[in-house]
Formats: sequence, structure tokens, C-alpha cells
Amino acid sequence: MDVTVLITNNPGLIAASVSIDYDASKLSLIRVQDGGLLGTNTMVTSRYFDYVPYTVSWTDGSAVSNYTDNGVLVTFTFKVSDDAQPGDTTVTLHYTR
Repeated sequence: MDVTVLITNNPGLIAASVSIDYDASKLSLIRVQDGGLLGTNTMVTSRYFDYVPYTVSWTDGSAVSNYTDNGVLVTFTFKVSDDAQPGDTTVTLHYTR
């Protein structure tokens, strides 16, 4: 299961942070993929996917102007637990820029 974070109507960013909160008894984070909108090699993550909430951040101290592209910022990929019962679960995103 993928949760994709999009930027639309981007006013211009050099730094951002996104945290994703979820029920770890139902979901396991297995991959985080940078969309590349805020420069290359600027995404910072934890080595461990079992931190909840899981936070990724971007900063580019050498940028000469804001990044203004729209599109995929980051994609979080989860595995649904084999023990999870059918039904809904909540995934919550928090961001700062």
C-alpha cells in the first residue's frame, strides 16, 4: 500500500518536513522514496522504518532559489500486517515548511 504526498500550487520551498503517523500493529513501513522535487540528495530519513511517527525532511543550504515544481514529494510504502483484521485504519500526515 502506498501513501503518496503531493505538492500542488507550490509557492517555493528550500526546506520541508513530513511526518507520517500510523497504527504499527496493522501497518509496517517498508520503503520511503523521494520524489526529487526539493533537489537531489537533500532528503534526510531515519535508518529505521519502525519509528512512529516516521519523519523525513529536506533542506538545501546551497540552493540559489526556491524549488517551485509540483508533483510527488515523497511516497511511503507499507505492508499490511498478516494479523490485521479487515477494516479501516488511519494514516495521518503532518508537514512543516
